[in-house]
Amino acid sequence: MARFYFRGTTRVEFEPRDDVIATSTRGDARRRAPVAGSLQVPDEIAAQGVSLIATSAAAGPATAGSDALRLALERAEAEPDTEWAGAVLRVDDEGISFLTREVVLRVATEAEVADLAARHGFEVVRQLPQVRGGFVLRSQEPASYALLDRIEALVGEASVEWCEPSIVTTAQLDAVRPSQFLWPGAWDRQLVAVDHAWTLLERAGVMPFGSPDVLIAIVDQGIASDAGLAVHPDFAGVVSDGRPKLAEVFDFHRMKPDNDAIQGNHGVGVAGIATGNATRRNAGQIAPGVPGAAPNCRLMSLIFPRSEVDQLDMYLWAAGFEPGSTKPGFPEPLARGADVFSTSIGFGVGAPISQLASDTLEFIARNGRGGRGCPMFFSAGNAGSDFTTYRPWAAHAETLGVGASSLDDDGVTEVRARYSGHGPLTLCAPSHDRYPAAHNPPRAYATWSCDLPGRGDLIGHPDVTTTLSEPAHAGVRRLSVAEVAGFVEGSRLLVGRPGARGTEVATIDEVDSVTSTISVRPGLTNNHMRGAPIASGDNDYRTNFGGTSSATPLCAGVAALVLSANPELGRDDVEEILCDTAEKIDLANSDPVGQWRDATGAPTRLSGKAPVRSDWYGYGRIDAVAAVSRALAMRAVTPLGRERPVAAEA
Repeated sequence: MARFYFRGTTRVEFEPRDDVIATSTRGDARRRAPVAGSLQVPDEIAAQGVSLIATSAAAGPATAGSDALRLALERAEAEPDTEWAGAVLRVDDEGISFLTREVVLRVATEAEVADLAARHGFEVVRQLPQVRGGFVLRSQEPASYALLDRIEALVGEASVEWCEPSIVTTAQLDAVRPSQFLWPGAWDRQLVAVDHAWTLLERAGVMPFGSPDVLIAIVDQGIASDAGLAVHPDFAGVVSDGRPKLAEVFDFHRMKPDNDAIQGNHGVGVAGIATGNATRRNAGQIAPGVPGAAPNCRLMSLIFPRSEVDQLDMYLWAAGFEPGSTKPGFPEPLARGADVFSTSIGFGVGAPISQLASDTLEFIARNGRGGRGCPMFFSAGNAGSDFTTYRPWAAHAETLGVGASSLDDDGVTEVRARYSGHGPLTLCAPSHDRYPAAHNPPRAYATWSCDLPGRGDLIGHPDVTTTLSEPAHAGVRRLSVAEVAGFVEGSRLLVGRPGARGTEVATIDEVDSVTSTISVRPGLTNNHMRGAPIASGDNDYRTNFGGTSSATPLCAGVAALVLSANPELGRDDVEEILCDTAEKIDLANSDPVGQWRDATGAPTRLSGKAPVRSDWYGYGRIDAVAAVSRALAMRAVTPLGRERPVAAEA
């Protein structure tokens, strides 16, 4: 029989499960043995330290919230590494959601909260500074389904405005599952003209790659650090004023001031798109790597925690506020919060946004940056469907939801990436075109970004070079080259020039100095002429990034350039600039969902009026040079402060 839980005042139905409970482990415990009795779950879920445990009810009939469920929860909580244990709200191959002992409520009279909590079996944990009358309570009983009954009883109290459970939800990464090179291969950043925006900034007396005073916060799996210092060269140096590129780093799961225990290569790819380093050529030398959209802006890299309350505390802290967390090891307040946020993971998946999340995101968007407000970009996901509940934080009115566009097979026409989430989008940005992600223009597009050092498929610099001494055709594995010295078995190889059609990557299988040949795996995909360049080097980058994971930090990087051009702009000004200057692509599409609509909500192909927005593309594909030009033009005038047009519902 279906039950329900609250998100704000909305009731969300679900099917209870009495045969399993879910747990999450604290800190580094996930790297050791799982909690005793754990069932097998997908690797993406296991990597986040979330387990399913069978209850005795699995062997026979029982009722949800039974003694078997309670006993299983008590046993799980007794495990030394357990952080949370609770009854399951949702479980499938994509993720798990479950209850914790904590609930959040808002009361009309704060003086009554202690007595109110005690009468319903809770204790007050702390007050929430961002929500008037908001408190976190902790249940004195395990987080069985009986917790939902007590929440409903609280909602029935006259002084309670809303009450909702704090839920652990595994984050869904918008990652491309396989595992980037120099500027010529960064077609996505070139398409939105970040290089022309850099030129405008330099002409205006601003650092061309963005201001070092602008701080971008990336919430993800982490960028990899060693004792808190960035490992990847794109984040290990300094920006133009001599300060470290990596401004802040924190792991909110382990509660450590580092990214030493990363959860995968997703975060380093996201950070690279937004703010991977860039240096100009000096005396003809080629610099390593591939620049992000805002290479001279500083980076804050945060590894997310598990429960929603903890996640929102993280965002508040990163924005420069004191959330009042009682979690051991919670960091001291920042002297200065982030200016722009980019999140390419899904929080709160599968349900309407919680009231706490809604209030917190609005608080940061309105009050961050000293009251100017923070632009907060969230990915719309890669499910190819309406993301309103699939990515509820991206659908929030005060955040900027980002979808993905790409290039069609002609290499010119901009189209929707078929996997991209659609619905209440704000913007879209170019990303990979289809799964599996591969970069072989014009037949296939993917984005180039950073990878974990030594684990990518793409070299960052041509440390060893030669040329083909004979043509190499598609399918061959043995390449005849002019010189083999310096090439090593097992290292990565780049065949062709970055950005050129047909350029591809391979792994060296064998080097034969007698025949001057290099054997590679897999066989070549394209034909290459005699004299084509061959290079090898450190494989710190990747050619196969993409998804809305790549589109979202690209938009965040462009927003950082806009704030570099005009730091006095408010959050609404930034959004309006980005939306007003966005490119209206694919105007002729007649899809019932994706077609462009005018200010009245009518399809523009029928009305003939100016297009306003599309559920496929939001207000359009982001345009860095147009946005920075508008921001620079506004430096001597009053901020906009006007509402942008919204297409009416059809």
